[in-house]
Amino acid sequence: NIVDDATALHLFRIAQEAVNNAVRHSNAGQILISLDTIDNVTTLAVHDNGSGMPAGKAPAKGMGISVMQYRSRMIGGSLELTSSPKGTSVICRCPNAQGSESPATRRQEEANNLSRVALSRIAGR
Repeated sequence: NIVDDATALHLFRIAQEAVNNAVRHSNAGQILISLDTIDNVTTLAVHDNGSGMPAGKAPAKGMGISVMQYRSRMIGGSLELTSSPKGTSVICRCPNAQGSESPATRRQEEANNLSRVALSRIAGR
């Protein structure tokens, strides 16, 4: 159970990007997605059996991996990528803030507050 909508959305987008990368680049025949929460830590894992990422080469010009890393940081998590000629795994671990707000919700609320302050200053209040 993901208790925070912002965290759920970031995890969904990470999974979406990982699947998109597997479909577009790896020639995978199978993609496995799992989502588990144990002891208030949520783990999203996307594994494929494709060709893996080229060893020692920087990722292609796309922004997919960078955006997945950014999204994992936004929810207070970490992103781990492992790859071999037998496939690639993308694993995101983040806190599942039961009874309190998540880092993503806190950041969104801070941004909303800053916007309100800026708008009130513009309006001369």
